[in-house]
Amino acid sequence: MYNNTKMSKIFLLCKPNGCIRIQYKLKIERVYTMQKIHKSIGKILVTFSAVLLILAGCGGGSTSNSKVLRIATVTPSNSLNNLHTTENVNSNVILNYMEGLLIQDLDGQMQPGAAESYTASDDGLVYTFKLRDNSWSNGKPVTAHDFVFAWQTEATDKKAGYKQYQEFLKNGKKIVKGDLPVDQLGVKALDDKTLEITLETPKTYFLGLLSHMSLMPINEEFFKSVGAENYGTTAETVLANGAYKLTEYDGATGYTLEKREEYWDAKNVNVPTVKVQVIKEMTTQTVMWDNGELDEIYLSGDSIDKYIDSPNLNLELDRSMYYMYLSPFTGTPEPVYASKNLRSAVAHAIDKKLLAESVLKDGSIGADFILPYAI
Repeated sequence: MYNNTKMSKIFLLCKPNGCIRIQYKLKIERVYTMQKIHKSIGKILVTFSAVLLILAGCGGGSTSNSKVLRIATVTPSNSLNNLHTTENVNSNVILNYMEGLLIQDLDGQMQPGAAESYTASDDGLVYTFKLRDNSWSNGKPVTAHDFVFAWQTEATDKKAGYKQYQEFLKNGKKIVKGDLPVDQLGVKALDDKTLEITLETPKTYFLGLLSHMSLMPINEEFFKSVGAENYGTTAETVLANGAYKLTEYDGATGYTLEKREEYWDAKNVNVPTVKVQVIKEMTTQTVMWDNGELDEIYLSGDSIDKYIDSPNLNLELDRSMYYMYLSPFTGTPEPVYASKNLRSAVAHAIDKKLLAESVLKDGSIGADFILPYAI
């Protein structure tokens, strides 16, 4: 039984002269123009996974430095290892300094990223990507071999968080199980700039996965120099191939992202510095916002009432679902939990509309469905 309690909304407060729009759960994005895009994207994507009221722009007491975007979050990060972690809070950091073959624009459409173009076979099994000229933050070129190494490592790493994506590749399931050597995985570097991917069966949604953090490239030499056990533990044990580099990182207190001038599309990266602070107390965040010490805060509950009448407030519907699951599969299972009638009774007994509007008070919608409207 899925007792769907809410579909979250996002509230956005902006200065009259512009907004920082919170939309897709991807990354801090740049304004960019590329070969396959017919309209420019004049907004910045900032990602966090919570039910949020967002105050974006200059805080109450002073003028923000336009070169630094200052953000508050309540959730600390605990890993930068894109091969292992499955948590959105870590993805929000990783996807700001790493870039996959494709990226997603504001309309949710896949666009060229590390790859400048690709072709697909008629049967939907073989994709060939041409990589653009780009470099890692240590100056080394980004090559097709970096993708091969990363994907092979993910397929054979016992701690990997998303091995199912490697299982989509040719021989992937057998390799993940240890029945075949990893060099038979359906990913090959035909040369430094050409990556060939072969699927086990056609997947219409395959291209949409290529912006996922687990499918980012990894420089093999760097990875081995820091060691598998240390990779992704500090700012010094990761490399950037995306628009930003991670210059400071403390999972408990926050992190800093700096624009990479050597990035292939650096001329269209409009925010030079992003500082994210972990501030768990909402009252502290609101005080800092009012004093002009933050450019963006994420509100919930009673704190929303303070800003609900602001003329700069905008409401957006997020793609997040939150639900409670009554499970019979526990360490000490209760057979009654498997009863359809009991589960249905519990689901109907909870007033989701009341919970969303009177308890959460964050703009969420009481939900009797499992898929968000935006899907």
